[in-house]
Order: sequence, then C-alpha cells, then structure tokens
Amino acid sequence: MAAPHVTLCQVRWIDIDAYRHVNNTVYLRYLEQARLEMIGYLGRGGGPPRSEDAQDTDGFVIAELEVNYRRQLTFRADPVEVHTWVTHLGRTAFGVRHRIVDAAAEYATAVARLVCIDRLSTRPRPIRAFEREYLEQFLDVPAPERA
Repeated sequence: MAAPHVTLCQVRWIDIDAYRHVNNTVYLRYLEQARLEMIGYLGRGGGPPRSEDAQDTDGFVIAELEVNYRRQLTFRADPVEVHTWVTHLGRTAFGVRHRIVDAAAEYATAVARLVCIDRLSTRPRPIRAFEREYLEQFLDVPAPERA
C-alpha cells in the first residue's frame, strides 16, 4: 500500500451541531482541506518546482464525491487525520480515496474524481507530466469497502 498524504484537521467547537457531534457537512470541509493541501503542492505554494509547461490557469474541480459516514466524531483536543491516496490517473482526471481516522477509529471514508481544468476556458485539460509524477507517489489500488 502506498503511503497516504496525511492532513491533520482540528475539531473546532463550531464544528459541533445540536446533537453534540461533528456535523456531517463539516466532514466535507475536512476532506476539502486534505485535497487542497495535497494538490496545493502542485501550485506556487510549495512542493516541487513548477515546470515550464505549467500555466497560471491550472486548476482542479470535483466531478464526483461520495462519502460514507462510519462513526460519530465528537469534540476533542486532538486532531483527526485525513489520509488521502490517488486511486487512478487518467488523461484529464484522477481519483482520490480518503479516510478520516484517529488511532482508535475510522469516522468516514470517501472517494472523489477530480478533473484538471484550464480556469480561463473552464475546459478539461490533460494532466501535466509534473502533476502526474507528483500524484504517482500517492497512487494506490482502492481497498475493498467494508460491509
């Protein structure tokens, strides 16, 4: 199994709803934070140097997202971890798999398909060589879903 990209997400008091657990929509924010942190390295914010074939208009959009809520997450001092793997690399799109976990439990799993776009034209564009090279380090075959 390839090592995942790991993002720490702090559970905030505002994340808690009237039922005293993290609201299901907040799980989506944690997943977004993890995706942005992982693919943010492809931008100017850090990570590998940008290739000369990179454009300032590079971007990614979510085409599909499916979340399976496994367990209630409650307020706590320690952050949860969001593990993110790349499940496939196509010509213009790639898939990711997430797990929201701590040492004791799995709180949610998710799969998403992201499409590479040119932000000016809003049209799909091919995954660039340096993007593919970066994403391949997280490439892993999806684990079977648990019943």
